[in-house]
Amino acid sequence: MHDEHNESFANARPAQRAANGIYLEQTTSNVVRWNLLHDNQDSGFQMDPGATGNLSLQNCSWHNGDHGFDHLGGTGNAHVGDVAFANFKDGFSFEGNSSGNSVENCIAVENGLTTNEFDLWVDSSSTVGFQSNDNIFWNSTPQQPVKYMSVLYASVSAYAAASGQDGRTFQADPEFVNGPAGDFHLMAGSPAIDCANSGVAGWSSVDDDGLPPTDDPSTANTGLGPVPFADRGALEFQVATTAVPMPEAPADSALSAKVAPNPLRGTGALTFVLPQPGRVHAVVVDASGRVVRRLVDRDQAPAGFHSVPLNASGDEPLVAGVYFYRVESAAGTRTGRFVVTR
Repeated sequence: MHDEHNESFANARPAQRAANGIYLEQTTSNVVRWNLLHDNQDSGFQMDPGATGNLSLQNCSWHNGDHGFDHLGGTGNAHVGDVAFANFKDGFSFEGNSSGNSVENCIAVENGLTTNEFDLWVDSSSTVGFQSNDNIFWNSTPQQPVKYMSVLYASVSAYAAASGQDGRTFQADPEFVNGPAGDFHLMAGSPAIDCANSGVAGWSSVDDDGLPPTDDPSTANTGLGPVPFADRGALEFQVATTAVPMPEAPADSALSAKVAPNPLRGTGALTFVLPQPGRVHAVVVDASGRVVRRLVDRDQAPAGFHSVPLNASGDEPLVAGVYFYRVESAAGTRTGRFVVTR
């Protein structure tokens, strides 16, 4: 089974905390990837007895009422590039003989801050075969990020020294664009950039947006595996290309334009305001400079607000990636950047 690109949120059962975003039991060898799991009454993603040999890839689980990723007797499952943010209890929890599991290239931050829980919790019965590395565990408060067996660790380095796990894991703010709003794209300068292990089993050559890794020239490549500039977490930091001859319009231009929503997944719009009537021409180009959509071509358009539908899917869909719009008018030219996701 492949379960991908779903959003599961606000699931609840009256009078009990028992509703998950995704739940696996007595099932093997599934691939669960690129899902958004948030604000569920129980854990975002739970694996119980018999859930064995499953791959959880680049899922984002946040603001759930129990754990981000919960294991209770689930064995031999792998987490690669998952994100657990601000869950009520643990980010990643392994309990009740959950042996042989792994956590790699993942980010778990701000979990259990009000419940004295952890970004990572592995109980004594679940350490057998446990493997964890190349992650980021961090809290903005003094709450300990890790509980391993019966010991609480205030520093990831102390936990790594005691357990033999997570020797390359960072304890640092991953610098999400807007974690509380569920935007886990990385900002420039994030410690998650160009340092993942692309050699781990299950690693994907594209991220949750369908975009490949790009090398950030301002960050040293310290990753392992065939792509040393892959990023940790579910979303690759995309470096703006310099190959597209699309300079920004001068700041004194009276013309304004934007694409919303951005990132665009499905239907949105290009909106612009013409300060004076006249000719208007608007196109969308890809990162190579090729025109992929001709949106407007009018010899005479009235002054004022204009909205043009922009559908990323349809008969000729825009593949996931970085695009630019260009609006030319009598008042000048305005260009801008937007991202299309799957």
